[in-house]
Order: sequence, then C-alpha cells, then structure tokens
Amino acid sequence: MKIGIVGPLTWFSGHFPEGWEDDPEICAVDVDEGDYRFLIHLINFRPQITLFYRPELYPKRYIEQISGMKVGFLSEPIPQLVDGGWMAR
Repeated sequence: MKIGIVGPLTWFSGHFPEGWEDDPEICAVDVDEGDYRFLIHLINFRPQITLFYRPELYPKRYIEQISGMKVGFLSEPIPQLVDGGWMAR
C-alpha cells in the first residue's frame, strides 16, 4: 500500500510508520508554509492513503488532487464561538 505523509518532520516524524525513511511505498514530505508546491510530490506519487498532520495548513486545491483516502490529525485546539468571541476548548 502506498502511503503519503504530510507534516513538519521536526514535530511529527515520531508518529510516522516504522521504516518510513527507507520504504519506497511511503512518501513523507516536510512542510514549507511559504510554498505549498511540495504537495506536487504526493500528487505524482499517487498514494492510496495520505496522513496529514495539521491539515488546516494546506490549500484545498492541492489536497483535492492527491489520490486515495485522506486522514487529518489536528494537533491544535479547536476553537469554539462563545459569547461572540473565539475561545480554545
């Protein structure tokens, strides 16, 4: 199974599948928040499933072009609207 992984390696590589660095069936891409063209590597890799760490950071136009199932892991609190203002849960 081809697996794609997107996330800042510094923070999330400890959560990647074992052996991800040497497995040709796993494509892990580091995040560059200034330029999202790095996601083209995953589009061309054609994974069957892609794990996104901090999925809210990535432009929808790129994510929609990545094949297979997509799973997002949020690492930040989800805000909620309370009395007209946003608050972390």
